[in-house]
Amino acid sequence: MPNLKAVGNISSGFNVPTLYEQTDTPTLMPEKYKSREIGLVSSSNTQLARLVYFQSTTTNAIDYSYVGNSNNYKNIGKVENQGFEFTGKTTLSGFLIKVSAVTQNPQNISSGTQLARRAKEYGSIDVSKPIKDINLGAKLFASSERKDSGGSGTLAGYSIWSFYASRKIDQDWTARLKLENAFDRNYELVHGYNTPGRGVFLTLQYQPK
Repeated sequence: MPNLKAVGNISSGFNVPTLYEQTDTPTLMPEKYKSREIGLVSSSNTQLARLVYFQSTTTNAIDYSYVGNSNNYKNIGKVENQGFEFTGKTTLSGFLIKVSAVTQNPQNISSGTQLARRAKEYGSIDVSKPIKDINLGAKLFASSERKDSGGSGTLAGYSIWSFYASRKIDQDWTARLKLENAFDRNYELVHGYNTPGRGVFLTLQYQPK
């Protein structure tokens, strides 16, 4: 029988402009933010599901615009983001399946526009299975389109596949091999800037018990 519980959180904080931002615009004010979330968590020996409604508000939010060949930072007023986040994992026929999804509405309250480089929907699915002493897996991440900064248009949605394998060498050491962006997908996080193509990474992790 799954355990069901309610969760909630309220927090506040601030973000001081970086030295670069202050050098560019000495009059910048610190960002101040408040966040709230409430949701439900269901758990059992083989399953976990978490659904949360969240809302965050930022005043004196810092943004920048392109003027000539330089960036100009400024406080753009009040911004808000609200939406739902779902995360879950389960075991099915020996496969471990992890899912996450977010739907949100990040917007500039002062201007009524969508915040730059913030997707309204994104998520991932990760499936793995141990075969003898090797754990094999695949992960798909997808994002909807985003508005770019400085009036540079819209960044198209994209999806990326990754594949990985890991093997414990002993109690403390684990070797991992990962193929990122397996199908060499072209996509942009910022207009005019390249993102990594297909890449293979081998890592060795030490975690003492």
